Amino acid sequence: MTRLKHFYWFVVALHLGLLWWLPFFPSQDGACHVYNTVILRDLMNGGMAYGQFFDLELFFTPNLGAAVPLYLLTAFLPPVIAEKVFLSLFIVLLAGVMPLLARLAGNAAYPASFVIFPLLFSRMTMPGFYSFMLGVPLWLWAMWLFWQMRDRPLWQRLLASNGCALVLFACHLLPFACYVLSIGCALVAMSATRRDFVARWREALALLMLPLLLLAGYGWSLGQALAQNSGGLSRPSGPIGLLSGLNVSQNLGVLLNLLTFAQITFSARQISGGLLLGLLLFWFLCRRETRQRWRAASASNPGEENELAARRWLLLIGLGLFAAMLFVPDRLGELSLVKVRFVPLIALLLIPLLPCALLPQSLPRLLLAASLALALLNGALLARAAQQVNTYVTALPAAAVRGQFVAGYRGIPASKALINPLLHATSYYCAQHGCVDIGNYQAHSQQFFVRFKPRPTLAVFKQIEAAPTKIAWEQYPEVAYLLGWEFDSQEKARLAPTFTMLNEKSALSLWRRSTTASLTAPMTASATAAALTQ
Repeated sequence: MTRLKHFYWFVVALHLGLLWWLPFFPSQDGACHVYNTVILRDLMNGGMAYGQFFDLELFFTPNLGAAVPLYLLTAFLPPVIAEKVFLSLFIVLLAGVMPLLARLAGNAAYPASFVIFPLLFSRMTMPGFYSFMLGVPLWLWAMWLFWQMRDRPLWQRLLASNGCALVLFACHLLPFACYVLSIGCALVAMSATRRDFVARWREALALLMLPLLLLAGYGWSLGQALAQNSGGLSRPSGPIGLLSGLNVSQNLGVLLNLLTFAQITFSARQISGGLLLGLLLFWFLCRRETRQRWRAASASNPGEENELAARRWLLLIGLGLFAAMLFVPDRLGELSLVKVRFVPLIALLLIPLLPCALLPQSLPRLLLAASLALALLNGALLARAAQQVNTYVTALPAAAVRGQFVAGYRGIPASKALINPLLHATSYYCAQHGCVDIGNYQAHSQQFFVRFKPRPTLAVFKQIEAAPTKIAWEQYPEVAYLLGWEFDSQEKARLAPTFTMLNEKSALSLWRRSTTASLTAPMTASATAAALTQ
């Protein structure tokens, strides 16, 4: 067991080494978080570089898990390095809590905890939802602390649980809601008798009072935003009932993600490995020996009653998330996009329940081999995607792009992979070269601190993602440069009357508008340098 523990942390170190070896972490939205941290820091210091393009509005929102840590890290680190420190923190926190949860449930920590390694580069991380990502291990640590303190005096548990709830609420709403669910499920898992159940209800009401008030307050503000059709939210179309608004095909897709262990990100090649790991996980949990362990505690082991309660607790939380994943109406705001995030959360709750110590010796080895093989495949696909991002960001000279609007897009339809690491890679380019990414989706939203100043040119944003090769660029004279990926001859001919190609390397090309009469004044070199180094 000690040997497996050392090997576990060796594999953690390998993942950290891969992260720091990659020139960029090729997530879909991560570049936007990095870029907007650069803008935010400039605006907080007077806006000399970006003040003519962006406004700053500070407000409290349950989505600060990326903005606050990255802002603090960029005080003394370059933005891309700060991003890697943030991601390293995520990996270490998640790797550290999984063995603790396994022991909490009375199971061997290894090799079950090795199953987290494929999840490190899965649907949990590759979309680049950094606030949600940080909230996930913090939620698991909060759960572990809650269970460890279950027999402490109520006032101590109140302080600890309310503190955890406040941190999670500020980090991201979904891990916070999962923590509220965890406290509620503990009521059932820890109640041995009906009288005990009533007593636990009173404790649960006390522990949940502040979290429920936070949820109610946020729900009220969300309702106000929906009523005003503002805040980046869309009004639901049609009535909302118990099962109305459910997207059957989307739910089938979510179930497929669950069966493939959230692995379908970059390539269809991940399906077979993810399906093998997912089926192994569920088969281990459904074995007769596993079910027998959950029925009653052994009289010869007084501590097994607590372990049995912990196993039931984790299973109840997982079932609650599974029900929410399937039956929450997709019409409610953007919950159809949130549902896919439930998949890795359910997987993380099932991992500590693996009774590896009771399995024939060959089965834990199979689980270990499948986990490491899929993690290796994920790492190889990640490295390939990172090289594409690196080419996209650094292959061309900067030219005179500072202080100018830049648009980036693919000239041919993207592949059917669920993650497109080039979608917002222009933000990395603009963070390095001091220009303005007109496709900065966060600055077009009302949900983040940095927002574009109103100007007609911004209307092109929706077309960039929906149909970039049909944009009439002559109507948007402020867009001074195009960063193109995989432009075919037809697209190049279409751009030629308006733009001049400055350079081309591999699939990347840089285009400058032929006339600059209507362009905005560029930033000074000193102002841009100050913004990027602050």
